[in-house]
Amino acid sequence: MHKSFSTFSFLILCLFQVAKPMAKINKNLEPSMTTSLSSSGDVVGNGRIVIDDFNWGGSNSNLYLNKEERQRRNGEFDYILDHLDLNPYSSGTGDVVGNGGGFLESHLSYFLHILDRHLYSALSQDAVKFDEFEKRVITQILYELPKMRPDKLRFITGKKAKVLFFIPGVDQAPRIAKTGFSPEYPIYLNTELIYKESRGSDHLLLSILVHELGHQVGVADHGLLDNLAAKVVQVAELNSEKIRTRLALGDLTVTIHNHLHQSAPSNVYLYYGETSVKPLEWNLAQLRTVCRGDYIYSAVVYNLHWSSRQTGMDSGVFLEAKGWLDVECMHRGNGSFYKRDRNLEISIAVKGEEVLGSMKITK
Repeated sequence: MHKSFSTFSFLILCLFQVAKPMAKINKNLEPSMTTSLSSSGDVVGNGRIVIDDFNWGGSNSNLYLNKEERQRRNGEFDYILDHLDLNPYSSGTGDVVGNGGGFLESHLSYFLHILDRHLYSALSQDAVKFDEFEKRVITQILYELPKMRPDKLRFITGKKAKVLFFIPGVDQAPRIAKTGFSPEYPIYLNTELIYKESRGSDHLLLSILVHELGHQVGVADHGLLDNLAAKVVQVAELNSEKIRTRLALGDLTVTIHNHLHQSAPSNVYLYYGETSVKPLEWNLAQLRTVCRGDYIYSAVVYNLHWSSRQTGMDSGVFLEAKGWLDVECMHRGNGSFYKRDRNLEISIAVKGEEVLGSMKITK
């Protein structure tokens, strides 16, 4: 990657070349449900492929649904939501539809929050190969992410979940997530199934998000999106480190996700047993000091390891982890790059189910 061009510039270039306005949901569409859903394939994928959708060109033009087909399928999906009384423009209340407060709900929400960094990283590396079609899908998802509602994820349980996630004649098995073919839709997640299938798997949760957002930008085929998601996960795995230790209520895990693009310090988070994800915040003032006031290009953590542990009878457990920190800076005046080597200290206090953590940069 030529560092004289930022990833943001790369994204704008990609959008200029390939992005087209996405079809809006036709609110007046009256879907023809008399033909049954099974005649048109899965509501959210694995259906009929239509050629020359947005005239993006190349051999993969037919991998996108065209405007009319997306409207038709969205109309059928709206029909299902209406009959389940699931308003896509309301976050819902109670235990049937909501934003969720459990372990995996918070975990998945955290990954949606940092998804752009993983996608930028996928475009900014050469170890895992993405073809032009896959790059276009990633670019379109990146274009839509900033415009998405904060309550994008809807977690559903109870009888409504069974009806939404398994449609006889359409689905071969209950699905873990469903959405429509437009970025305006929420992503509906099957709470029971996601807890059964996804517990402890960062990579599966990241894969779900890439897959469902791929549907929202117009890709129907599940196999293509599974392959794309697997590659994004592979990039995340290559750029991550994880350490864990066993405590009273389960494993305490510290995870580092490194990113190799502009202004993207590593994501650092921890979780303990069944508690929510705890992202750790960087002290940006410290990072700027390391770069002597210049731009922070990246901050990457290596060689993460436990360094100390203390246990008190009533005061809980206190742990410390350390890692090597490579801070890459960009000179404000001439745009040249230089590195600064530092150490990162992560302090963690655990008392009962409560987990507190902080980070500090040292020489």
